[in-house]
Amino acid sequence: MPKGSPKAIQFIVMRNYLRTHPERAKAYSNLKEKNVKLYPNDYPAYRSAKKGLLDELEIEAYEWNKAQ
Repeated sequence: MPKGSPKAIQFIVMRNYLRTHPERAKAYSNLKEKNVKLYPNDYPAYRSAKKGLLDELEIEAYEWNKAQ
């Protein structure tokens, strides 16, 4: 992933947001743990089941990042 690429920036913004918002990081972690149990052999279903929260977190993270 090239430095400064949109994907790299997304990764860093999300990482920083989750580091400073442990309650949101915990919610994401809990959902991932639940989904891995529900879909142990179905990665597309696992990804789909966490997409809603992940999209929410991304919006929150970019809003938080702009306010910094």
